[in-house]
Amino acid sequence: MKGRKVLNRICSFALAVLLMVSAMGITARADGENAVKYEPTDTYVLKYGDTGSPEKNYASRYKPEADFINTATGTWKNGTRSPAVFALHNMNSGEILSAYCTDNYTTTVKGSEYQRLNLEDSIYAQSGAGMLRAIIKNSFPFVTLEEMRAASGVADLTVCEAVNVAQLAVWEMAHPDLFEVTKFVDEPESKPLVSNWEDQRSSIRYFDECNEEFLDGKLEAIKESNYAEPIARMEAAYNYLIGLEPENASSEKKVVSKASFTNWTEPVAVKNADGSYNVSVDVTVDVNVNSGDKLTLSAVLDDGTYFISTDLADGTNSKTLTIANVPAEAALGEVKLAIDGHQKSSDVYLFDAEGERGTSQSMIGMCAEELPVHAEITAERPRIIHFEKMAKVPTGETGTDGKPVYKTVPLSDIVFDLYLVATMDEYSTGAVEIPEKITVSEYYKKHPAYTVTTDNNGKATVNLTQNSLPDGVYAVIERENIAVSEPVEPFYVVIPATTPDGGSLVYELTVKPKNEVIGDIKIEKDVISLGNDWASVDAYKAHTWIIGATIPLDIADGKKYEINDNLSNQLDYLGNIKVQVEDKTPTAESKVLELKKDQDYVLTETLVDSVATKDSDAFKISLTAAGMRKIGNYVGSAVNNYMIRVYFDAQINSNAKVAEEIPNKATLKYTNSVNFDFNAESDVPEVVTGGAKLLKVDAADKVTTLAGATFKVYRPATAEEIADEKVITETIKGISVPVMPVEFFDNAALTGNKVTSVTSNADGVVLIYGLAYNNAILDPDAEADSEENTYYLVETEAPDGYNLLTKPLELKVSATSHLDTSVIKVENNAGFELPQTGGIGTTIFTMTGLILMLGAGIILVTRRRMYL
Repeated sequence: MKGRKVLNRICSFALAVLLMVSAMGITARADGENAVKYEPTDTYVLKYGDTGSPEKNYASRYKPEADFINTATGTWKNGTRSPAVFALHNMNSGEILSAYCTDNYTTTVKGSEYQRLNLEDSIYAQSGAGMLRAIIKNSFPFVTLEEMRAASGVADLTVCEAVNVAQLAVWEMAHPDLFEVTKFVDEPESKPLVSNWEDQRSSIRYFDECNEEFLDGKLEAIKESNYAEPIARMEAAYNYLIGLEPENASSEKKVVSKASFTNWTEPVAVKNADGSYNVSVDVTVDVNVNSGDKLTLSAVLDDGTYFISTDLADGTNSKTLTIANVPAEAALGEVKLAIDGHQKSSDVYLFDAEGERGTSQSMIGMCAEELPVHAEITAERPRIIHFEKMAKVPTGETGTDGKPVYKTVPLSDIVFDLYLVATMDEYSTGAVEIPEKITVSEYYKKHPAYTVTTDNNGKATVNLTQNSLPDGVYAVIERENIAVSEPVEPFYVVIPATTPDGGSLVYELTVKPKNEVIGDIKIEKDVISLGNDWASVDAYKAHTWIIGATIPLDIADGKKYEINDNLSNQLDYLGNIKVQVEDKTPTAESKVLELKKDQDYVLTETLVDSVATKDSDAFKISLTAAGMRKIGNYVGSAVNNYMIRVYFDAQINSNAKVAEEIPNKATLKYTNSVNFDFNAESDVPEVVTGGAKLLKVDAADKVTTLAGATFKVYRPATAEEIADEKVITETIKGISVPVMPVEFFDNAALTGNKVTSVTSNADGVVLIYGLAYNNAILDPDAEADSEENTYYLVETEAPDGYNLLTKPLELKVSATSHLDTSVIKVENNAGFELPQTGGIGTTIFTMTGLILMLGAGIILVTRRRMYL
């Protein structure tokens, strides 16, 4: 019993010591004679190779290999890449992963060993990681061919076409500034080659020798069709893939990589009384540990004989690792920090070939398997380069000195490639000559040592130490970005650098290259027709407005493009929206690109009862990422030749005042590819409606007013109405042209229902309102700013005791015809005169003639009987 108590006390003491050690850090002893040597996890588990399984190996070729290989050099011929789905073998589990290549400059080397990387941790795919993830998740064979057909809307898509477009989309997103969108090329010097799918027959090979059963005997027919059908299918499927929304990685799906080390300190060696050392290092790592995962963090000295390890939990782990009792000869060496174990995670990953850059093509694919993981760094003072990308842009304001006022804005999505020119030893000894001028084309033939992309604050950072990049001289080349006038001149960075006095080394640098932003946008607005800024229209009758907006050079990579229209409350928005890209100066032969709602743009409408609330209708057109890419592909670099035009209908409502112009403008908001905002307002076109006031009077004294006269109003029919057999025009005596009846209001408030006739009131007044007085509405050949429109008054009922008008009366509606000073007097004659058109006199005359004819007939019959 007593022994058990002692044992319990010993265990309790040991547990307390262990807890203290855990709280203070990780401390352990590793004796050279007794310690077990540290062994890193084997990560080389993926091998490229043939599987012999058509379900896993797909190619895209019918041409013989000689058509693609230069037999003299053994290299691929330019422009004739053959896309394929590669097979990567998991040598740990035996599973086979499908993958596309992301690195078009490197030949695949069979048998190369690969390891799994997070897309965001890759050296050149990070700027397009979200798009690459979306493309792979929606491409064959990661979805079935039937699923890809349904999602893309390309019902007859074949396996080889699906492989072609998926590979092309991956290359485009992995190297957005080095390739023409629709080309498979070997070298960037060949850019640009072709800018549209119509011309791809000689360069994009359409073929499938892997599984002819997928073609269903269509191969010969496809050849005879001169590729038109497959190219059209590929274009549609490709546009679908690159039009997907980017998909960010889930925080739970990151696998261990060097980026898992977020912070560490230089090792500190403390001498013990016996002459040995305790070597400590502080380190912070961020990992995902899910069910079944096992990850450990180690600090390793010498050849792995002296080390300390601890288990890792999910999330951020801050540890102090102390290797105790290390001999002096080992204590002053480098300390390696390593993460090892097994991890299962399901996502889209990059698979990078082990060894030097260019060992074999990098691959991209989906993986949901458990794989061994290993990542390591050397604990030393980190070498860090910060980039701050800013630009000065005008605010549009002028200072007190009369000069333009500028503001500094950050530029996002600016990509910098870093190329190692010489290590520090090579640089200091002169073993490598540093060229005075950096030749971009020469470096673009190589793999960058690292690539960084600025964030929304215009900042980017590369930790050379964390990424196992050596000290030395780096050439920094800014990639072209269509949103800036031109990249900064390439420059060198030497790290570590020396202070100006040469007294010490600087291990953390900040560079601030500056650019000039491009992004002048404009918006204009017209009514009825292009170029027309004023129109008079009928009240409560639909008329068309046209918004025209310019297209920025970087529209394909823009972040936001919004057209807003807040209408006056004197107008009702009627919809009938049409959004399209068209020639800036359209002709009958011009083609248009019609944009699709909910696919290329989102329409947001705010509809109110403007008459009741006095609020205004409004709408907003927001281009989607897919829509902006679609426009960018359509216009190419010829953006100045095109406009985005929005057509919609509206009507004047009863909030309007007769003959008072109603303004309407639109606004444009654009956030470009480097996250800079631009705003523009359109000109302010106007619409107006008119009216007329008439006074019915006695023709004799021209003073006595007459009630009860009823009139109808007609207008000349347009040429289109006359030519249209479905439109019924009228012919009225006294009017030389075909006419159409007109609806109008009989009050200046434009309330109630429209009428087709109006009767003079007790004061003899006739009111006609809500009519256009711009002749261009009725006659397309007339001047848009014509002062009046001609209508016709036809009296259908005269006042009691008066004759109808003998002929229609011309009514001139203008901007002032509704005023009391412009009252038109309409005169009627009293009595029973013989009018030229209609009236009771005609009836009397006709009846008298009939009576006389009847009498003559009676006399003639009577005379005949007398002679008989």
